[in-house]
Amino acid sequence: MTSIENNQTKAKSYQRVKNIVLLIHYVLLLVLFLIILLPPKSLIVIPESLRSLSPYIQLAAFFGLFSFYFFLGRLPLSIYSGYILEKQFELSRQTFWGWFLRSLKAEMISFVFMGVLVILLYALIWHAGDLWWFYAWISYALVSLGMGKLFPVLIVPLFYRYTPLPEGSLKTRIKELTERFQLKIKDVYSLNLSQTTKKANAMFCGIGKTKRIVMSDTLLENFTDDEIMAVLAHELGHYCHRDIWRQFWFGFSMSFLTFYISFLWLKTWVPEFGIHATSDIKSFPILCFIMFMLSFVLTPVGNLFSRWLERAADRFAIDTLKESAPFIDSMKKLAQINLADMDPNPVIEFLFHSHPSIRKRIQWAEQLQ
Repeated sequence: MTSIENNQTKAKSYQRVKNIVLLIHYVLLLVLFLIILLPPKSLIVIPESLRSLSPYIQLAAFFGLFSFYFFLGRLPLSIYSGYILEKQFELSRQTFWGWFLRSLKAEMISFVFMGVLVILLYALIWHAGDLWWFYAWISYALVSLGMGKLFPVLIVPLFYRYTPLPEGSLKTRIKELTERFQLKIKDVYSLNLSQTTKKANAMFCGIGKTKRIVMSDTLLENFTDDEIMAVLAHELGHYCHRDIWRQFWFGFSMSFLTFYISFLWLKTWVPEFGIHATSDIKSFPILCFIMFMLSFVLTPVGNLFSRWLERAADRFAIDTLKESAPFIDSMKKLAQINLADMDPNPVIEFLFHSHPSIRKRIQWAEQLQ
């Protein structure tokens, strides 16, 4: 058995476990929702001590209890998938406490951010009547734009360190490529991903003045310059195709469906739980459950759209480089380093994968030679 075959055997085992964990994750979330929604007497209650306080304080406290319940419910699976599994397959470079503290920081940031959004959402529900879903939809779009701009400069530095790529032949080639397509970026950065994992990655991120090309140090350490240029040409394809905006408008459309259907179902379901109105704070878990179900149904649609964008970016990379060999080599190396299954089950790929399989991407590249 060749080294590639050995690696793919390991990759298939890794991805098989990840797929099982993902399915368990969905089932676990469903069970956690049903535990509080379906007892003979629903567990959706407001503690007596909170009822005399401001509705906003009640909502913040209720959101905190709800979030803590889900945090504890997900914790064992999170430890397994985020730490134990990655250690078992020799991908993680973290100690347990290092991983746990980083994960806890991410949870806290998410908690604060989501808490603010939930308070704003219920402010709309309380003051905008039956049009709350429409204003929430518009607000979601504005928040998405803001996060697209701020994520590289506000969130990423909380977990990783940017280092400008040193001057040299690789940086010169990258600048020549970006100038060829009139891409104005602040700089090309390396990200110290190696402090947490052996996996490699690259991305084009940011909007406006925060636009930047980012490569993991693991990519720079393990790939040749030609392979790195192939990866970056793919990312440049996303820029030239305006995929950030395509994804924004696609998400804008999907979120319209999500908010409108949530509005309709919430009005129907709330009385079934003995809650007098949608505006009652106790409707929040029901709204979350509705959005969870809609997200599960719409995720394959989003992945289908994403795979289409990825295929177009692959073609752009090969057309730009005038050869497919570096692209093919980079795909094989990504599969090896990241333990990616080159030929996953078609159903799993359709439901859960945002990128086409490595095998398909290589085959398409070979056809373009």
